[in-house]
Amino acid sequence: MKYEDVKKLEAGDKIVIRLAIDDVDRLNEILPNTDEKEWFSLQLYKTQILGKVSDFWQQKIRFTKAEKAEFDDIRTRTRELFRAFEAIGSPDTYYPHLKHWIKKDDYPLYRNDREILFAKAWYCPEWIQVEKEKEYYIKILGNYLVRSSSIELVNKKAADKFTINEILEMNSWPKFAEVDLTKCKEVIENEN
Repeated sequence: MKYEDVKKLEAGDKIVIRLAIDDVDRLNEILPNTDEKEWFSLQLYKTQILGKVSDFWQQKIRFTKAEKAEFDDIRTRTRELFRAFEAIGSPDTYYPHLKHWIKKDDYPLYRNDREILFAKAWYCPEWIQVEKEKEYYIKILGNYLVRSSSIELVNKKAADKFTINEILEMNSWPKFAEVDLTKCKEVIENEN
């Protein structure tokens, strides 16, 4: 949230804040021992104020099929959002598509915005919209790739279509060590 917007907040506005783990622990110690009339203090910096609650109720969160599958899997394994972020961010993550989605910096969404959107999706999965991914042919030596255990090239009509995530995954396979498949992709024109 920009500083100008923070200055516009009024008493009674409901806001969303990002807390450090120490602050969460402190709240967990304080809150059970207070009633609603007691005061406690917690120092906040303007960078911790993410926005008004109402700002978070408008936008659909777009995931690919692979990202949504990983999201569903991680939700079955933990109920805690910060544990999900830990699992996604770990070096040996089982969630490479979500890690890429969160860490991607592309206008108009930057990393912090994506973390916020992920948190929204975590608490309201019905806001997730699964996008149809753009598909490509992979053209090698004038022919097109099909899915098989070996490298099989065919004419365009018999060729398989691949998403960018599938292409990136196949690029790491030993049988494609000498070829950068991302440079071999061919956009599929509208097929009606």
